[in-house]
Amino acid sequence: LLLTVVDHDAKTIRQLQIDRDTIVPVSVRGLFGNKAGSRDMQICLAHGYGVDKQERCKNTLASVQALLGGQSIELYVEIPLDGIGALNDLLGGVTVTLTDDEVKETNKYIDEYCWKTLGIPTQRIEGSGEQKLNGIQAMTYGRIRKGNTGGDWKRAERQSVVLNQVFSKATSNPITLLKFLNGLMPNVTSSMSKMDFVYMGLTTIVHGMPKMSHIRLPLDNEWQYGTTSGGASVIRFNDSVLASHLHSYIYDDIDPTKNSD
Repeated sequence: LLLTVVDHDAKTIRQLQIDRDTIVPVSVRGLFGNKAGSRDMQICLAHGYGVDKQERCKNTLASVQALLGGQSIELYVEIPLDGIGALNDLLGGVTVTLTDDEVKETNKYIDEYCWKTLGIPTQRIEGSGEQKLNGIQAMTYGRIRKGNTGGDWKRAERQSVVLNQVFSKATSNPITLLKFLNGLMPNVTSSMSKMDFVYMGLTTIVHGMPKMSHIRLPLDNEWQYGTTSGGASVIRFNDSVLASHLHSYIYDDIDPTKNSD
């Protein structure tokens, strides 16, 4: 789950990684789909409530806005992991640097996906270090979080690396952009129209790729795992400290990871 802040004047894109176990108010529904108030739970569960994809995205959006103290968010985009894989193939692959543990864990899921889901020969990653990944490899690389690969925090970072490369390639020229958008639209759920994506892409082509930064909040040593009454694992943190970091990063372009001493 990434919150992306686009500053057109400063030509920057700031990405804020939100852990799936962050506890927030989530709007829930009853047995027959009726709204049944809200409960504090993991933010990832917000996407489970809604009658269709758009409504589930809007429910997640509302929980992110609650985390931000009611701050309005203009747009949302949801891309499933298999959609990322398809877009990656469309643009010729992404290049990443993998550890031995990441290769081992990724290949485990590649085998499972190729053999059990698709019924095709496996497409394993050859080794650690710098590798160019095809769609299936990039998709499974974005899934892993166990086996000494860094948990949910690192998984979100890996997903961000893949997405940023895909977007950078897509906006390299108008022809590639249109090819990308034709592949994107069937795989995306968004409040944006195709023309919105076209405008955003053409703006990037004309003015260049914005300067990008990426952090995750809460910061190290400013959160701890806890459990709900139902036994679910959640992230707990100090609301006022988090709010201060959010304001610094989003509005003042100050990286709190460099000012956390």
